[in-house]
Amino acid sequence: MGALKTAPRAYFFGCIGTAGHYMFSPTRQVWSHSSPWGAYDIDTREPPAPPGEQTEGPARLHHKDGWTMLSTWDRSVDKRHGSHANFIFEGVLNFDAALARAEETFPSIVARLTNPITEWAPDS
Repeated sequence: MGALKTAPRAYFFGCIGTAGHYMFSPTRQVWSHSSPWGAYDIDTREPPAPPGEQTEGPARLHHKDGWTMLSTWDRSVDKRHGSHANFIFEGVLNFDAALARAEETFPSIVARLTNPITEWAPDS
């Protein structure tokens, strides 16, 4: 018999239903998770991009300890300055793969954003 294979873990850090940023699995809010990012790191050390205008759509890709986080500004639930959506996946993914996982795992969140998620690359 082969070993049972589990799907890579996935989380969303942001707003669902009400203002306030929390961590969610694909099915529920979670208070404990295994990603290398905590709420403080996401809010202060790994912001979405571009940082100045905070327009929904342009997204920044982060990698840490074998995980990937796709981050963009999000005003669809919380209209306040600094509100963001973060899709966190186990595994090192490129932008296209991370976006595909976000669309597959959290389709209603991706669909509610005003602008399509696009890769943001700072000026060189």
